[in-house]
Amino acid sequence: MTVDASTFQSILVQFPIPDEDLQRIQNEFKTVYHYPKRNAVVPDEVYADIEVAFLNTMWGFPESLRSLEQMPKLRLIQTNATGVEVTIKHPALQAATPEQLASLVLSNSCGGYCLGIPNFVLNYITGLYNSIPSMIYYQRVKKRWAEPSDIMDDARRVGAYGARPIYGKTFGFLGYGSLGREFARVCTIFPKSRIIAANSTGTRTVDDTFTFEGTGDLEAKLPEKMYSTSDPEAFKEFISECDVLVSSLPSTAKTTHLLDAEKLSWMKPHGVFINVGRGTLIKSEEIIKALDAPNGLLGAAIDVTDPEPLPTDHFLWDHPRLIITPHLSGEAENELSQSTTILLANVKCLREGKPHLNDVSFAKGY
Repeated sequence: MTVDASTFQSILVQFPIPDEDLQRIQNEFKTVYHYPKRNAVVPDEVYADIEVAFLNTMWGFPESLRSLEQMPKLRLIQTNATGVEVTIKHPALQAATPEQLASLVLSNSCGGYCLGIPNFVLNYITGLYNSIPSMIYYQRVKKRWAEPSDIMDDARRVGAYGARPIYGKTFGFLGYGSLGREFARVCTIFPKSRIIAANSTGTRTVDDTFTFEGTGDLEAKLPEKMYSTSDPEAFKEFISECDVLVSSLPSTAKTTHLLDAEKLSWMKPHGVFINVGRGTLIKSEEIIKALDAPNGLLGAAIDVTDPEPLPTDHFLWDHPRLIITPHLSGEAENELSQSTTILLANVKCLREGKPHLNDVSFAKGY
């Protein structure tokens, strides 16, 4: 999409943002409309002037937006994180004509989270292989020095070990976008590690999203093999090779309930399952089945759940080998600064008539 350099003079910022990052945006736009509260009432005359919408991933557009007809100048919708499902499900976008959507660029902040979420994944992996959740339980709840037998009891049916070497493991990455590529890069720190990955096509692609220097796997060279999630036999082969399976998939019709206990049983015995994508990937009941199955999962770690947030009386809370974090793996220091950097880089590309960054399909949701 080619955008005249004289355009993009007005922007809506629809979430709280640090003053220094708001100033960076003000330096690049003639008019900045900042509405930091969720579901702010934005006047029609403001909607009519907006060319760029910088939205909170979890909020999307305010409810006061009734139709895209209110935003005739809108050309770029940019989310401050990777997810776009809330944004594209807004009634105004659902009711939009194909012609209206074709006039818009939808982008996310893909690449910005490669400085934070991979650290969570490493902690999940090392924590589960070393019984850290059980040890924290005895520290925080029991408040006593745990006996080795205590830790073994919490590691039910897996074997009498408090710690297991992460040596020669096969790491499988379900989804090989910017996050999957950075997960692969950081997991090469483990000795004799083997990297494999799966995407919808089973092909190696060049990462054309925003990338911070030193991160990722631009040409998808790290995986020993790529597998297709669309090919049932290839998908089963992929999972069967995994000691550690890490998903960063978005929530779409095709990824909803893509995994279940049976598929996780294809993993090597005592595997580790991690989900930092979306909770709709697998039902909660299926995670418990996979953990409790004979020779089942050593452990699992999920930053996302279904439902989300997880109710206080939900059965997932009680499992001793399940780590649950409240969708905070991306809430890292300087998160919004990184998102702002990506926004401004994208605006610069569009103003100069260059291909924009982090393109997202309205139809696919990624």
